[in-house]
Amino acid sequence: MTTANSWLFRRRVRWGECDPAGVVYTPRYADYVAEAHLAFFEHLFAAPPYEVLNPWQMALPAKAIAIEFRRSLWPNEWFEVQVFVGEIRTRTYDLQMTARNDDGIEVFVATFTLICLDRGAKKAVPLPQFVADLLVKFKGATKNPEPTVQSALP
Repeated sequence: MTTANSWLFRRRVRWGECDPAGVVYTPRYADYVAEAHLAFFEHLFAAPPYEVLNPWQMALPAKAIAIEFRRSLWPNEWFEVQVFVGEIRTRTYDLQMTARNDDGIEVFVATFTLICLDRGAKKAVPLPQFVADLLVKFKGATKNPEPTVQSALP
């Protein structure tokens, strides 16, 4: 049981994501964070971000990403990213992520900040109320004994 609501994204490392030493190439971790965000958003809103935000000509690109590496990942290794909603602001929100391998060992922790943009004007705008409300609702859950799990690969 956790103290805050979380969602799990399960993933397997592909050989092509590794460098010549046989470990995951560092920039791929940012891809894993982005993939977890997109899958979380689709879980939360039952549609991908572009479908949800297109009617308002809005997008949610990354504003900032911070990753701390705790352990290497290897080809064909499974890991899961636990996603928590962090701070929700007027135009941005944070997702906090902790990735663990199948042995429960932390692989990386990350903070991913998304910003709401008006695509036409190319400027930051407030999050739509329905987006903010659902993030607040998800964050406010006090327990989640069995987090939802989604796998990216078979």
